[in-house]
Amino acid sequence: MIWELFIVFYPFLMNQSFISDGYSLRVDYTLPAYFLPLILLLGRDSVRLDYLLKIVPGLLGFSLLIAILNKQFWFEDYANLTFDEYQDALQMTGPLMSLLNLGLLLLPFVSYIPQKYIKVMVFANAFLSLMFCVIAARRGGVVIDLLYVIAYIYFSFFCGKRKIPKWLVFCVVGAFIVVGLYFLQNSMLVSYLLERGIEDTRSYVEFFLYNDFSDHYADWIFGRGINGAYYCPLFKNVMRQVIETGYLFMILKGGIIYLFLYVALYLHAIIRAFKSGNILLKIMAAELIIRLFTLYPFGLPAFGYTDLLCWIFILYCETTSFGKNKASVKNHSNTHSLINTRL
Repeated sequence: MIWELFIVFYPFLMNQSFISDGYSLRVDYTLPAYFLPLILLLGRDSVRLDYLLKIVPGLLGFSLLIAILNKQFWFEDYANLTFDEYQDALQMTGPLMSLLNLGLLLLPFVSYIPQKYIKVMVFANAFLSLMFCVIAARRGGVVIDLLYVIAYIYFSFFCGKRKIPKWLVFCVVGAFIVVGLYFLQNSMLVSYLLERGIEDTRSYVEFFLYNDFSDHYADWIFGRGINGAYYCPLFKNVMRQVIETGYLFMILKGGIIYLFLYVALYLHAIIRAFKSGNILLKIMAAELIIRLFTLYPFGLPAFGYTDLLCWIFILYCETTSFGKNKASVKNHSNTHSLINTRL
C-alpha cells in the first residue's frame, strides 16, 4: 500500500509536469485502482459474506440487463474489423465484460450459496461472459473463463458430498453444448478465434517497452509512476501509458518492487488459505491463483469486481479466526454458517 502511494505521488516527487491521465476517474486502471488495497485496513467486523450476498443479486441482474440492452456487441463482425477498429471495439465492450465478470468470480462458490435464484444468475452471467469472449476472439478471456469453470467443477463435484441440483447441472452443460455446436457450425467465428489464438499481437508492443527501458535501469526497479509511459509507434499516441501484459504494466508503473510486493502478498494469502483447511478459503485461494494468471493476457490492476473481491479474499485468507472455522471436505453441513461468519 505504501508503494502504491509512491506510484500515485511519483510525478510530484520527481517534479514532473502534471498530467491528468493517470488520475482520471473514468478508466478502471487509473487512480481508483491504487486505493482498493485499503480494504486490508478494514476492521475485523467490517466485511461479512452474507452482506455481500445481499447486493449480489442486484449486480448480477444489472449485468444481464446491460448485456441484453447492448445487443449490438453480440452481432458485431469482429473478424472484419481493422486493427484500430478492433481495439476501439474492445475498449467499448470493456465495461460489459467487467460487469459479466462477477458471474465468473462467483462461479466456484455456487455450491455454497444458499439461494437458488442467485445460482441461476451466476451461471447466466458466466455463460454470457464466455460466449462473448468467443465471439470477440478474446483469447486470454476464453482461457481465463475456462479456469473459472474448472475451479467450479473441482469445488462442486470433487470437494465433499454437497453438490448443486442435478437439473441445474444439466441446464448449464446443455447450454454450453448448444452454444458450442453453434460456434462449430459458424466457421467464421471459429476460424477467427483460432486465427487470433496463434497470432502474436504482444511481442512487438513488449519489444518497444523493453527498448525504451533498456538504458533506464532505475525504471526497471522503481517504475515510472502513475503516468508512466513508453515509446510505441504502433499506436496513434506513440507515448503509451498502457501495456496489455499485466506484469509489465506493473513494472511500468511501480517497477519490479511493485510487482514483487503484489505477487508476494497474493502468494502469502494463498498459502495460508490452503493450510487452513477451510473450504471457502481454499476457493478464495483458487480465485487468487487465477488472478495471478490473468496478469499475463491482460489483467491490469483495476477498479472493478475482480480486484475488489480479490482484496476481500486476501483479507479473509489473512484472518486467523476465519481460517480456524473449518468446513470439512467430507461434510459441508456447516457451510451456511460459514456464509454468515464475521471476520
